[in-house]
Amino acid sequence: MATNQYRPRLSLRAATSSASPRWVIGGLIRRIVPWCVRVATSLPLAQSFYSIPAKLPLGPLCSAYASQTRQSGDSATSGGTETTGPVPLKPVFVSLPVLLALGACSVAPEGQSIHDPYEQTNRQIHEFNVGLDRALLRPASQAANTLPDGVTQTVTNFADNVALPGLIANGILQGDVKGASTNTFRFVINSTVGFYGLFDVADIIGLYEEDTDFGETLAVWGVPEGAYVELPVLGPSTERDAVGEIVDMLYDPLGNWVTDEQLAYGTAANVADKIITRGAFGNSVDSVLYDSADGYAQARLLYLENRRYDLGQEQSDAYIDPYADPYFDPYEDQ
Repeated sequence: MATNQYRPRLSLRAATSSASPRWVIGGLIRRIVPWCVRVATSLPLAQSFYSIPAKLPLGPLCSAYASQTRQSGDSATSGGTETTGPVPLKPVFVSLPVLLALGACSVAPEGQSIHDPYEQTNRQIHEFNVGLDRALLRPASQAANTLPDGVTQTVTNFADNVALPGLIANGILQGDVKGASTNTFRFVINSTVGFYGLFDVADIIGLYEEDTDFGETLAVWGVPEGAYVELPVLGPSTERDAVGEIVDMLYDPLGNWVTDEQLAYGTAANVADKIITRGAFGNSVDSVLYDSADGYAQARLLYLENRRYDLGQEQSDAYIDPYADPYFDPYEDQ
């Protein structure tokens, strides 16, 4: 787990995700995905990407769901005759065992630090994400920068607090007693003394969030990283982390304790928080997405290096600084 002591928190995943839910998601976004999907699929640009899920590791699941949806819909209107054509993207609700089965991720060839067999499709999705960032997220984040700090910090505090039950659950699944206990105390203190999380009292007394997610849980359980993938709207990921994000989204413990209306407040706060975070680090994000010679390659490198560091995994190769001068000679006379 990673301890977060500062607000707002800079997530390298966020910096490398065009429409990233860690900009738009830190430990994408457990509850904003349905909203993001609705927005993304309403854009004309999204029409050309309806077939993308079939090309991803989760393709068979998505394709089966789309086929079932198409067939059942036609059965109600034309006696069960199947038709063709794109089916709008919809949230796929599946059981935890099915998602865990998807965790059988591919293993990179020996000596290969970047395993990207889906690069062609990933680049198409990256372009879509950059377009989404340019059209929606970037302008919204620039507007958020004009708000008073007191307003944005309150939103961030509330969003962090409603995410804590998910962090607690993952801490328990990982056997991380310290992290789960710390996040539990944070949730209790901020939900009471902090007035439902609007004020981060736990931070003031030195009780910092232990950030984690189900992708990290899978890593603790020994599931391999798998191939690199870039997800529509969510941004950079791996096969293992993609499964983790779906589980985090669908199995939010907070949903067992609050009403749908209260969950909607949490979703709105998460969306606003990611927009605020995107604005806080706008220059860094823009340098990756818009100023790089190959934004996709740089985003991929930054995400993988950062994620492996967060998980405490040893690197097969030395760290590569994407901003370093490739022609620098350390033995040249200065």
